[in-house]
Amino acid sequence: SSAGSGEAFWAAVEACAERVQEEALEGYTPRSIANICWSLAKLRMEGGQGGRGERPVEAALESRAASVLELAARRASDDLRAAAHGTGVQGGPNAWAREGLWGEWKPQEIANLCWAVGKSADIASHSVRGLFCAVAQAAGISRWTGFSPQELANTFQALTSAGLAPPPLVRRALAKTTKHRDMFNAQE
Repeated sequence: SSAGSGEAFWAAVEACAERVQEEALEGYTPRSIANICWSLAKLRMEGGQGGRGERPVEAALESRAASVLELAARRASDDLRAAAHGTGVQGGPNAWAREGLWGEWKPQEIANLCWAVGKSADIASHSVRGLFCAVAQAAGISRWTGFSPQELANTFQALTSAGLAPPPLVRRALAKTTKHRDMFNAQE
């Protein structure tokens, strides 16, 4: 029955969120973290609807999802800061991007995580602000090197929603957008 499959779906979501929360993202790759957070944010935005049963997101799942998003923001922020400090790279934005300014995080993972956190987490929290500040700093230095139009748009939207889009970052985003405007579609 569809009601039974809906209940099984939500039970699986709750079990996954609980496991991730308990493990505090230890051993999780940036891709896994970004995908989990994107999924949790999407579920929270839809209020638990969307063909998986008419069950709203319960308080326990809300709390777990919020905790996972906080953990992810803290982990990514720490990773990005460590990568930036660990490179000691001289020579400008291309060298920074080439030498791993983003650490093990790929632009798509950064974009998905920022989108999820921007849409679904407490953007005033210390962890989220730390992530967005690290991303804004790295994006400014790298001039968004490696970001596709959609990745740039999603990341930039998250940063602006948190009020963390200083004029130099806006200019760099606009410069990349203008330079590659033929790559954008209406969604972006």
